[in-house]
Amino acid sequence: MAYIHSSICQLKKFFMKKFGGTNLTQRVLFAALIFSFIPIQAAQPGQPAKEFSLSELKGLSLIISAENPEYSSLVIEAVLSQPSIKTAIGYRVYYSKIKGYALYVHDMMDGTPFFLIAEEKALLFDPSKEELILFQDIGLIFELGMEEDELRFVSAFETRKEGSQQQIINTVKIDLVSIFKKVVANIKGERIDGDRYILSGETELGSVCVAEIDPSVVIPFLRIGFYSKGESRPLLSFTRLEANRSIDNSVFQFPLKDLMERGMAIKTVTVDQVPFVDLMSLMGRILFVRSALAFPETRKDLVQLGIKDSDWPEIERRDKRVSQVLREVFQGR
Repeated sequence: MAYIHSSICQLKKFFMKKFGGTNLTQRVLFAALIFSFIPIQAAQPGQPAKEFSLSELKGLSLIISAENPEYSSLVIEAVLSQPSIKTAIGYRVYYSKIKGYALYVHDMMDGTPFFLIAEEKALLFDPSKEELILFQDIGLIFELGMEEDELRFVSAFETRKEGSQQQIINTVKIDLVSIFKKVVANIKGERIDGDRYILSGETELGSVCVAEIDPSVVIPFLRIGFYSKGESRPLLSFTRLEANRSIDNSVFQFPLKDLMERGMAIKTVTVDQVPFVDLMSLMGRILFVRSALAFPETRKDLVQLGIKDSDWPEIERRDKRVSQVLREVFQGR
């Protein structure tokens, strides 16, 4: 399955899993990383500056959740590298107890946002399509956590069915406890730059986890990288994990009027109007198309998506025009 703006990434025994909707919701998944379950230990709060042992550093792992009443805000940034595509996917997640939720998904080649959620709306940019696609009544799902005997990383949206009075649910949850429970071999800790530490180790499968930790802050894990065995480039990295910081209100605002004033053609679509698998295909093809724009030698692989050689000049013109507007409108988000 090479859909959903990243094909599902695998590490040795990592494997794919399909996710569907309930009777009241549909879930469109963007990416999942799945591996074996380890029982969860109790989360530990931040502690004052001192010399921390390896076990104490691992014990600082916690469950980061927007439902935690101690968090007035959250900012999470992550990057997922896609082995089969010559680019990477950047995520920025924002939560404010007052303003709500927002998600921005970027093509890391040039920073173009190609999917976003704000004010319970979602916008999708596929340069092979004439219009930007707008979805209404959208909730955010952003999770790294356990499901039965598996751990998965999911960035997705959820929508209620047309006419439903069900409340739109947003979920932001990062379970670091279970991850670091899996780090069992070659564990090392090094104190750097005052009270900060680098904690690293391997799982039983040989995958490597490296984290920068500051025990004095609300979320001690500042950065985390997950590496396949023998790889120098992280498959998944969290580059920012912050709580209770001021967030610019603009990130929670959906500038529909601004986009239309700049000449953007926008088509409003409800999920019920588009078959579930077609939505997956649509979002999956975006990175393939944008990667092929930068690397023309890969365009032959997109013939199966219905894109002919004669289509590329127009796709190039559209991408140049629209991506520039999106970068300007959503600058810094």
